[in-house]
Amino acid sequence: FLLYKGRQIYSNVLLSVYLASQIIGILNGSLFLLNDYLLPGFVNLYFIGFPVIFAWVALYYMFICSLVDTRFRIKSYRWLHFLPFLVVLIILSIQFYFVAPEEKLKLLDRSSEFYGTVRILDILFSIQVVAYNVAVIVKYSNYRKRVKELTNIRPEYDTWIRIAIFTFVIACIITITGKVLGYFSIPMKVNSFFISDVAFLFFY
Repeated sequence: FLLYKGRQIYSNVLLSVYLASQIIGILNGSLFLLNDYLLPGFVNLYFIGFPVIFAWVALYYMFICSLVDTRFRIKSYRWLHFLPFLVVLIILSIQFYFVAPEEKLKLLDRSSEFYGTVRILDILFSIQVVAYNVAVIVKYSNYRKRVKELTNIRPEYDTWIRIAIFTFVIACIITITGKVLGYFSIPMKVNSFFISDVAFLFFY
């Protein structure tokens, strides 16, 4: 719908790409809930979407930028936002993607050195999420100051922007809280990945 009906609007295109990237990330995480059904036959699917999660929060930030500034475009230095995605893709290509399926099964063991690398990358992802949320809030605050300087009338889509920002922030806080509890092996009655999915469902 966004690409067919709203493709002329740049923010709609960014939103559709962002949503697609987050779906890939969610599917990537869901694989680990299905280990009993997928291993060893489908071991090549694992981590295939992991680099994408390093792009989706940048895409969300750019979506918000396009809402507060209709002239916004991804060009020149803005492509550097996708550098973490590229770095993670290279790391996983070297350490996981191009190794034999039998070796991949060993790497999926949580005591493996590779899993230590994944944990570090996951922590860096959490830091990235926090940083981009701060950047989005600052961007919106500057936009509101600009609007007040020009007119006292609130733009009709301002409520939509605020809902997009603050529901996303809440969903991210819930997700990162679950990750932190997992890092310190604090037991939870409900799977943190499931809670995260529910939080983002409300955001959508």
